[in-house]
Amino acid sequence: MEKKRESKIENPEEMLSLDKLVPNAGGSIFILARIAMLRSTEIYNGSPPLVDHLPLDKSTTIALKEIAAGKVVFKNKDLG
Repeated sequence: MEKKRESKIENPEEMLSLDKLVPNAGGSIFILARIAMLRSTEIYNGSPPLVDHLPLDKSTTIALKEIAAGKVVFKNKDLG
């Protein structure tokens, strides 16, 4: 008999989706991954988070929440 997995997400609206993330990363999933990795490393090394988060959120989740909220965005230097 299989056990049902309970979802840890209480509010489905809080889920991060690519629709919210990719536009803030210049439309590129590769750039999104790079920005999230860089910001996650900063948070892990002590940089204060720019958004509210749960105490058990990992640095990667916090970084993605910041990107979705528009607090961390990609700016292309070539566009001026």
